[in-house]
Amino acid sequence: MKIGVLTYFGDMNSGTNLQAMSVASIAARTYPGADVRIVDYHPFPRRWKPYLSSFSVKSLILDGFRLNRYRKFVGGLPKTDRRLVSDDPAAATEFLASFGFDMIFVGSDTLLELHRHKGDSLTAFWLSPTLKAKKVFFAPSSREVEHSKLSPRQRDEMAACLAGIDHLSARDSATRRLMMNFVPEERITMLPDPTFAMDVDPAPAEAYFRSRGLDRIGKPIACMHMHRRDASCDAIADGLRAKGYAVASLRPAPYADILLNDVGPLEVAGLFRHFSFVVTHRFHDSIFCFKNGTPVLVYPPPDYHSNSAGESKFRSLVELFGLQESNLIPEYSEYSAERVLSMCDGAISAFNAARPAIAERLQENRDRLLAFADKTRTSFPETPPKQ
Repeated sequence: MKIGVLTYFGDMNSGTNLQAMSVASIAARTYPGADVRIVDYHPFPRRWKPYLSSFSVKSLILDGFRLNRYRKFVGGLPKTDRRLVSDDPAAATEFLASFGFDMIFVGSDTLLELHRHKGDSLTAFWLSPTLKAKKVFFAPSSREVEHSKLSPRQRDEMAACLAGIDHLSARDSATRRLMMNFVPEERITMLPDPTFAMDVDPAPAEAYFRSRGLDRIGKPIACMHMHRRDASCDAIADGLRAKGYAVASLRPAPYADILLNDVGPLEVAGLFRHFSFVVTHRFHDSIFCFKNGTPVLVYPPPDYHSNSAGESKFRSLVELFGLQESNLIPEYSEYSAERVLSMCDGAISAFNAARPAIAERLQENRDRLLAFADKTRTSFPETPPKQ
């Protein structure tokens, strides 16, 4: 049996790579003995370059270590033996068909987004009805795509795609709302991001912290993973230092006491348990904060917009844990240094109070992902049971 995983992966983004690994692992668990491959398809060239904003000689040296860690991680993923880089949906569909997959998992990440796509059509991640494989939408996101803004052609193609998906799920409310224009709501299963099913190995992060001497800082560490165009960082960092924190950053940042831009995906997965507080605009940072038990305040980057119903992947994520009032700044227009600093103590208190509920929800998220994967076995009733 041949299973393809069609998703974003391979660039310098830890969350993207870890979710790709997670989907492949879930597929392999569900179908033991199957040949599971991440399809080496990219609609745009992979971006392998150091951080070029606020860089220094030190940060460039650290970036060299980061590049090497990513090369090793991506090189170890179970990929197809052929690769395609093309934004032409027809060429990508032909490429997919050439592998003769029995099943294709599309997921996760914002695969169904259209803001990068040029032309009056859909991307290849909206699987063509011409593909003969069984098809699974495994917690994809459409970002802020809205039905009212689609062209007639896009609506027709979307309807044809969704009608042909054998097992349909969405990662956030905005994506479910979009799909409900084409299929009954009961066909759509809401799923969390696949990294919730990942078992985090703490060893790489612990070894990294010891090698950098960060276990001897002597004060709590607050991590800021901020957008490169964020003008509020200096004030936030100063405010956190005034509260007694050492300030760390995962990207080159003159306001940070500690630069951590040399970490790879395996280090990132366990990194957040070593922080006392995190402020981030990154979706998977937030997930790994929850998985590592670290209080987090989430805000969207300036180029991310909610749909007209106020839904976004950030809101859907924080709502999973009931912390949307205390641990989320829902719109970038509401974000400021004053807002962050006024919310951080309350965000920490709310997170700590919710720890039992967070642990329960983490297990529920894992169970939901694996149960949905098991349900796909109805497409192949002769498949031997998983071990």
